[in-house]
Amino acid sequence: MPETDYLNGWIVYVVGVALLLLVGWRITRRVHSVIRVPLLMLLAAFLLTPFNIESGSVYMGPAWLILLYEGVFVPEIGFSRVGPSFGAVALLSVVIFPLFYGLYALVRKPTHASTDTATQT
Repeated sequence: MPETDYLNGWIVYVVGVALLLLVGWRITRRVHSVIRVPLLMLLAAFLLTPFNIESGSVYMGPAWLILLYEGVFVPEIGFSRVGPSFGAVALLSVVIFPLFYGLYALVRKPTHASTDTATQT
C-alpha cells in the first residue's frame, strides 16, 4: 500500500470521526457537561485509538476494527492482542476528565450570581 493511500485513508477516517463527535455533541446538548464530556471522550478514545494491523507491521488501523476482526474471525487470538491496550486507553480517557474538571473548578472565577447571593446575606 502506498504511503499516500494510507495517509488519505486516515484523513478520511479522522474527518468522519470528527463529524460523528459533532453529531454526538449536538444530540447530547441537553445533558449536563459532567456526563456529556466523559461520554464523548470515551467515544473519541474508542474510535481514534490506533493499533498495529498485524504483528510487526508499520501500518496501523482503528483498534476497535482490529478488535472486532480478531474477536470474530481469528478465535485463537481473540481479544488478547488489542484488548489490553484498548482497555487502558478507554480507562485513561475516563480518568483524565475528573482530574481536568477538578483543576478547572479550582481555577475558574466565581459567577456573578454566586457573588450576588453572598452580598445579600
